[in-house]
Amino acid sequence: MQEFPLSSKYIRTDMYVDNVVCSVPSLAEAQNLYSELVGLFKAGGFDLLKWCTNDCGVLWNQIPQNAWSLQKVEFNDNSDMHASSKVLGLKWNDISDTFSFSINIPEQTNSKHKILSTVARIWDPLGFLAAVT
Repeated sequence: MQEFPLSSKYIRTDMYVDNVVCSVPSLAEAQNLYSELVGLFKAGGFDLLKWCTNDCGVLWNQIPQNAWSLQKVEFNDNSDMHASSKVLGLKWNDISDTFSFSINIPEQTNSKHKILSTVARIWDPLGFLAAVT
């Protein structure tokens, strides 16, 4: 891990299942992190794919096009007109750099059991909704 100090830090704090989801303070750090992550995972025999960023310069200038995440999701909730990426069950709008949730509430007679069942289906690994749920 001494070869890849920046990426090993982010892997310990910002890796969820098989996704590395993080924010960095500068373009230079983003470029360095990309290089380190690719090198570290390649040393383990893994190819990192489905890269997504809100900085087109990093995407176009550094990341090979075959590694881009081209899977945009239309959520049909009219909250934004831009297709978002799905990250850890959340909607991430790379233009506004915002996360949002889409929760389907079935039309049915409410009962304590049905409300608890609906709340239990909300997947929030980062705890954004913890105060509400």
